[in-house]
Amino acid sequence: MESDFCVILVTAPDREVAGAIGRALVEASLVACATLLPGATSIYRWENTVHEDTEVQMILKATRGKFDDIVSKIRGIHPYDVPEIIMLPITGATASYLAWIDEVAGEDAGG
Repeated sequence: MESDFCVILVTAPDREVAGAIGRALVEASLVACATLLPGATSIYRWENTVHEDTEVQMILKATRGKFDDIVSKIRGIHPYDVPEIIMLPITGATASYLAWIDEVAGEDAGG
């Protein structure tokens, strides 16, 4: 059962964008929860220049089967040309937590 679940990491430029993405995903029953962690500092190379920006790190809890739909929804809202969207499998969690994810954002969950 655990391999059916994942967390997805996404960075956003600010709280407004992160909130819009998180709310859209939860309302569409694509994720069970979107945790927003403001104040992240990202140092990265883009277009051959090193940048340092404050961002909001998002942690999304979902089922792996909805990953493509989640990516599509994020890309429709996200302002970045290449947004970070990284899926990590959940390899251990309580059965009750996984059951909750499945209930609100699993394959049979409605929006």
